[in-house]
Amino acid sequence: MVNQSRRPTNRSLVRKGPKVEDYDRVLIVCEDSKSSPKYFEDLIRSERLSSANVRVTGDCGSDPMSVVDKAIEIYEESLNETNLAAKYDQVFCLVDRDKHPNFSSALNKVNQYRNNGYPIHWVASDPCFEYWYLCHFTQYTKEIVSTGNNSSGDNCVKLLNIEWKKAFNENYDKGKSKSYELLKNIDIKIPLANSQNTLKIAISNGVTNPSTQVHELIKYLIHLKTETPKIIIYPNNSIYFIAQ
Repeated sequence: MVNQSRRPTNRSLVRKGPKVEDYDRVLIVCEDSKSSPKYFEDLIRSERLSSANVRVTGDCGSDPMSVVDKAIEIYEESLNETNLAAKYDQVFCLVDRDKHPNFSSALNKVNQYRNNGYPIHWVASDPCFEYWYLCHFTQYTKEIVSTGNNSSGDNCVKLLNIEWKKAFNENYDKGKSKSYELLKNIDIKIPLANSQNTLKIAISNGVTNPSTQVHELIKYLIHLKTETPKIIIYPNNSIYFIAQ
């Protein structure tokens, strides 16, 4: 009798994708394709969140309105899925203030859609996302302005690089992966407190530079698997996460 080699069936060739777990399905749309998407992708891995529950994308334009439009587009696509589990429970738009002329228009669009029942949230950093990184090292409250050919965002990165080199003996690199794991060496309570305090100071002074709302999204994500999240939107469009 001739021995016949067994070939795997089509079924055995198919790799199972990540499973949707029993907690919120979340969409995070980022303004850039490097620093913030890589950071949140690293957070998902480090905190053992299912990538089927938390999707991160930077595949949109580099301005606030393109972020909002992309977030709305993906959310509406999820509504048309036959599988109810595909619908996103929360949508976050990560934007930088920097020098974008359409910042306010994009914020108004988020408010408009949220008033129409979309679970869409505005997570802004002024001047840029790297200010959240800076909060890991210091509570920096002086306004970060543009100088010469450098935007306020460029100068924020310069401030960060000083601290980054001290802590990690290397220059900060926007494209570096595993930034969340690297920064986890610093007690998370430090950046959360620094970020929250500077945001309060900024709001009380009627300004936003420097500040970020990223700390609230971080709290939401790291508690996502264990607690039922509740999000409160303040009149100034700050989001606030409360663990139930």
